Amino acid sequence: NNVEGKEMNLFKIKDIHFGWIDGYIKDDKNYMEFSYSYMTDFLGDLLEETLSVLGNKKEYGIIDSEIEPGTDFWKIIYKDGMIVISLFLYEKHDYIINTNEDYFKIAKTLINEKSDYDFKFKTEEFINNFINEIEDNLDKYNENYLKYCVDNRRTIDDLKKYIQEIKNIIKI
Repeated sequence: NNVEGKEMNLFKIKDIHFGWIDGYIKDDKNYMEFSYSYMTDFLGDLLEETLSVLGNKKEYGIIDSEIEPGTDFWKIIYKDGMIVISLFLYEKHDYIINTNEDYFKIAKTLINEKSDYDFKFKTEEFINNFINEIEDNLDKYNENYLKYCVDNRRTIDDLKKYIQEIKNIIKI
């Protein structure tokens, strides 16, 4: 979890292959690698929820990310010029989700739970890194992840639209 000696990227996609996306998120205190499966549209969910909180449509956004056999949850908050991403890891909580009702019940409890990691970023700095990283990997995400994705409600054009809307809000 020590961030010393790690790259300066705050959000990094290391690889996208056959329905899996690997990367990391870090700030000056925490570092966490992730590897999420095609069961959820990780980048689509992350973009959509980030857009929702930046656009003041929601107080916070929550996404679930499949690690198989479990689910990590990411909670995104935008407040006072900062983005806070709190992670709740399957390995520490053992969430079981069989229905949409299970998902909503778990998501609702996360509002008040102590997270496993809290990443804090200056909004513009994080969004610039986050958007650049996604744009650099969008074609590979489309080819090696989205086409396998069980959650197929979005297209690559939807992701591009979210990116543009985020850029418009942050004035990138």
